[in-house]
Amino acid sequence: MQGKPTKCEGCPLFDRGRGFVFPDDSSKPTSLVVIGSGVTETDVELNQNFHSQCPSGKRTRYQLEQAGFDLETVRFANVIGCWLPKGTTKDGRAWGNDVPTVEAMGSCWRRWLQPWLGELNPRFLVASGNAARRFLLGPQIGERYNGTINRLERMP
Repeated sequence: MQGKPTKCEGCPLFDRGRGFVFPDDSSKPTSLVVIGSGVTETDVELNQNFHSQCPSGKRTRYQLEQAGFDLETVRFANVIGCWLPKGTTKDGRAWGNDVPTVEAMGSCWRRWLQPWLGELNPRFLVASGNAARRFLLGPQIGERYNGTINRLERMP
């Protein structure tokens, strides 16, 4: 598992989060970006956002392919680049994915996602997961917005 970049120093999750997965390559043009709520242990181990070996990555990639998207032209990232274990087992092994705080998402947003999205300038941004959706669309967004299309007047 790779360590966190020095750019992450000062983030509220610097000591708690494990590993780090950078957003996808911004040098390749795209019109669609998918932003998830946070990386998983597998994403960190394999160094890829929405990895096809993770349930959410497998499902998201499948749905995009079924909708006719070429996955080579889709870029993936998460509002949190490090893995946030939910807890530990009796033998000390970390497990699960915890929900990131708004403060932590804002920190990662300013350090990584905002500059990355500025380089990509995508036409469409998909928020995948409750934390990503609430961060991008606002805390008042509830479950009724699952599967809906919303216009962002400005980025957070």
